[in-house]
Amino acid sequence: MYKILPKFMAKQEYRIIKDSKEKVSLEDLCYIKALKEYIIGFEHNLPASTTEAWMQQLNRFYGEDIEWVESIINICRFASMLTAWPDKSLRNYFVDPDALGNFGRHNIGSIVFKMGVFRPIKEYVCINGQRRPVYQLFLPQFFGETHYKARVYTKSLGHHYSGSKEQLPIYIQGHALQRLQERIHPINWIELRVALSSFILQDNNIQFVGGKLLLDFTIRTLKIGYLVAEIIDEKVVVKTFILITHASAPEGSMFQELTGFSKYDMSFWNIANIRTFIDNDMPCDNPMYTYFEQSNLLDLFRLNNALAFESSDNKSAFNWNSLSQCLNKYNERDILSEEELANVDYSLMLSS
Repeated sequence: MYKILPKFMAKQEYRIIKDSKEKVSLEDLCYIKALKEYIIGFEHNLPASTTEAWMQQLNRFYGEDIEWVESIINICRFASMLTAWPDKSLRNYFVDPDALGNFGRHNIGSIVFKMGVFRPIKEYVCINGQRRPVYQLFLPQFFGETHYKARVYTKSLGHHYSGSKEQLPIYIQGHALQRLQERIHPINWIELRVALSSFILQDNNIQFVGGKLLLDFTIRTLKIGYLVAEIIDEKVVVKTFILITHASAPEGSMFQELTGFSKYDMSFWNIANIRTFIDNDMPCDNPMYTYFEQSNLLDLFRLNNALAFESSDNKSAFNWNSLSQCLNKYNERDILSEEELANVDYSLMLSS
């Protein structure tokens, strides 16, 4: 795949020629670039007025830079990163800049693609008295040996960190990667990998709950959960992933406080399951709207409009009005009687 991709992309006609409806491919543009280099850089007997006129026309239609090369490189890099995962090998593309100016007999108009393979950065830390493997969150740099590494600035940790370092690298356990995949399913795996790459590249908001660090995890612009971490051996180690509706998340805790639901209730009604919010709406006139709004959970109802899913078979239309009726009973009496519980028609929770 990684050998075929640059060749495939090079032959795709995607660049529109200025002032026309015609398109050219990267392969075509390589030869146009070589022609321009020949006109201005090689000895020939052409009059200066002629070469100037030719260059003026070429630059008019094709530009004076190689921005088109970078666009293809970025597409290839993006495609290669979609297969990346912290405990697996990461791949990335490079372009040899020297080759762009090498117009020997066999290299006229050529661009040399190179693919770099980067092994996982694996270390061991002591967790609960046992040595556990952890993997550094990073993206391979396009040139050189430096990588984009996820980090936390220690000034944001306050009294939770007493060391001398300005930054702490972020590592993740294999267990946390598994939980992340499981708990956002059925959101498409491509969305997940792009989201994790974005997490690595940006400075993330941190909250402290019960001695744990909660790092915001968003997919596109939608906040869906937290990477839960601890500081171990001068590293921020992510130990699991929770949805924002989880009882230990600030939003989930607020929802419980507002509704009076227990942890058991949250689990029984599947509030902590992302599938519950897919293909469901929460209009502002719904009795449950205020609870989700005040708990900052309304973004979850935008999932089906913003993201791609692995299968359309995951639909489970939820009847929030039925839940609201049950909640009203809780509010009227702190707890339902056994007789009332027996009379609740739980089948109404799912629409037919």
